Amino acid sequence: MNLKTGIIALMMLALTPLHVQAATENVDISTEIVEDSIINIREVNIHTEDNSTITDFDDSNRKTDSLISLSEVELVPEYVKSEPNITVSPDNTYVKVDLTEDEIYMLAQLIYREAGNCSYECQSACGSVAINLMLANNMNLYQVSHNPNMFAVAHLIDSTTPLDMNLQVARDIAEKGTTVPPSVKCFRTDYYFDWATPYMNIDNVYFGSF
Repeated sequence: MNLKTGIIALMMLALTPLHVQAATENVDISTEIVEDSIINIREVNIHTEDNSTITDFDDSNRKTDSLISLSEVELVPEYVKSEPNITVSPDNTYVKVDLTEDEIYMLAQLIYREAGNCSYECQSACGSVAINLMLANNMNLYQVSHNPNMFAVAHLIDSTTPLDMNLQVARDIAEKGTTVPPSVKCFRTDYYFDWATPYMNIDNVYFGSF
């Protein structure tokens, strides 16, 4: 290819609409672009064959968008973006959240990592804290369970296989509601956090409210 031909090819590429280069094989991708005329930000939602969605923002407002490689962007399950349906009991003693099957499994993964060798009561309380954090911070379960500032085991969640008991505890929380009040949003082993109000101790796990 000579210099002239190369320049023409580059000019044609600059006029080409946004497209996505898949880094994995057999992935069918389509894109939809939403223009925000006020703040000039283009939101690009990339829908893959497995119903995952990637969202990318480009504030350059140009047609010459850079290629987005799937190897550089985390694929986040579609249900992660859903708003949870949360009901608080009239006496404010428990919270009930409509969880999908994927979210029940995710909650069981978190319970296994945080209280896998504890009693049913302790596991239920730990799982309930995760639900309370969702409510208090207007977040979904994925955001809570994968937040290292909330759970030190966040980086281990996706590689965890929960036990049957963990799954049962998670399902009971989803179907019957939490077992600690919404204000109980922290726990640790051995002793209470000094910045939280002590609530109860189960199996040497100390729960606090704030």
